[in-house]
Amino acid sequence: MGNEGQPEHRRRPSPWELAPAWIAAIGTLIAAMAAAGFFVGRASSETPSQTPGTAIATTTLGAPSVTVTTPTSAAPGQVTNTASAASSTAPQPAGTVLGSYSFTIVSGYSVPISDKMPTQAQFTAGSGSGDVYFYGSTFFAVGSINKLLGLTNNPVPTYQLCKTTTIFARSVPVSKGTTFCLAEAGQVAGLTVTSYQQTTGQATVSVVVWSDPAS
Repeated sequence: MGNEGQPEHRRRPSPWELAPAWIAAIGTLIAAMAAAGFFVGRASSETPSQTPGTAIATTTLGAPSVTVTTPTSAAPGQVTNTASAASSTAPQPAGTVLGSYSFTIVSGYSVPISDKMPTQAQFTAGSGSGDVYFYGSTFFAVGSINKLLGLTNNPVPTYQLCKTTTIFARSVPVSKGTTFCLAEAGQVAGLTVTSYQQTTGQATVSVVVWSDPAS
């Protein structure tokens, strides 16, 4: 009867017989790990360089994250051009013409002498303000700083003549063609009487003002 009725025993394959299968599995696993490492390294190496003020998305093995950088540049503000401000307030070189004009004044009034023609409101009665006071047929200096200077033979006033004359005067009698100078703080003026009417006590005066920082 032989082996009838006995369970059949299957022969287990030896490790050497199974070698091709597990070796193939290990090879597949190694290839998969190598590929994962290659792509991770490539993603890291190709991450763009970070620049101020930009947002960069970086990918790691896990959830993606976003890195946001804050701009490093300061907020724009108001810039004062100190050079321009300084140049506008700096005194002009000595002898620079600051202004020239004419005005008409009547006896009993005073007026300021500056780089601009005086306005109507700047003519005041009496000698309490302004730079020169006109009374009768004579000009007087107003204040203790202003000085009247006469010019011999009434030449056309220039900066050089006004700075070199030594004819200091308490007052200057005028007639048509009279010239004189007025030394003030920071400037000097040359005045020429172009018209004088004795009957009305009215005089028209031409003025040139020069810068004189040393005064």
